[in-house]
Amino acid sequence: MISRTLYTRRMSRNELDIWLELYGDMNPLDRKLAEIFIQLEGSIFFLSSIGNEIVGGTAIYRDRTRLAVALIAAHHTPDLKETGQLQLVKSSLPFFRSVTIHHVDAIVGKSGINSKLPFPISFVLDQKFGPVLESLGFVVEEAIAQYAINLSGNQEKEPNTKWKVTNDHDAVRDLFWRQYKTTGIDTSLVTLGWQMASASSHLVALHDDKGITAAVGIERIGNISVIWPIIADFRLIDEHTLAVAIHERVLQTRTSEIFIPILGNGQMEFAKELADQCGGTPMLGEATLLRKQL
Repeated sequence: MISRTLYTRRMSRNELDIWLELYGDMNPLDRKLAEIFIQLEGSIFFLSSIGNEIVGGTAIYRDRTRLAVALIAAHHTPDLKETGQLQLVKSSLPFFRSVTIHHVDAIVGKSGINSKLPFPISFVLDQKFGPVLESLGFVVEEAIAQYAINLSGNQEKEPNTKWKVTNDHDAVRDLFWRQYKTTGIDTSLVTLGWQMASASSHLVALHDDKGITAAVGIERIGNISVIWPIIADFRLIDEHTLAVAIHERVLQTRTSEIFIPILGNGQMEFAKELADQCGGTPMLGEATLLRKQL
């Protein structure tokens, strides 16, 4: 008799091609993004199987800044039942609070608009994982918005804003802690965003005479400019000024759409300003941040 027990194991970095096969064929750019995440210090992967058959896998990000973990991917074969989905997720997450891990985050989609984006930018989980996570003790923390804006009309503009590529993680971390309460977005998916952008040399910052006022990552995916994360202290830089600056930067990428995968309630005024600058009609997606305190 063949055992139907689901077995999950942590994968080593030299066998991650097996995990990436869960996504099917990847073009070179998608694979490059996946490999950037793989090389991050906090990236961890799990593979689940029943007998000799691979039935799914998960990826998590260990966030040393916020002392947390984020579940950023969960995939399984179509015939894996709900009990198997629960075990798939449960077996890859920490059980107990520790000095370095206090809680676990996951974002679940409602009407997401980033389903075609590559891993790990596609970190919003399918809504079917909502009940699974809630059964594991996750609770709703806050609403998350996603924004897509088509660039329209005359998009010729002379750049006047002085963005600078930055690897100053201490300054970005300090900026995050200053702004997270007012922006309404406190999650490890923001931390992951700046780590990814920095690793690909796409993390740029604006400064005043006292230091960094805003930091954003801008990644070109085909004809889409993905802006992730957006970290800004709106006491030091207003929403209109930041929107103008990002619009100027995006125009240099020659893309036709802007996509912002994660926005807090305190960033919606900025998003409207950005849509006005772009002259396009925005599309709004909804998601929910779930959290489990350990």
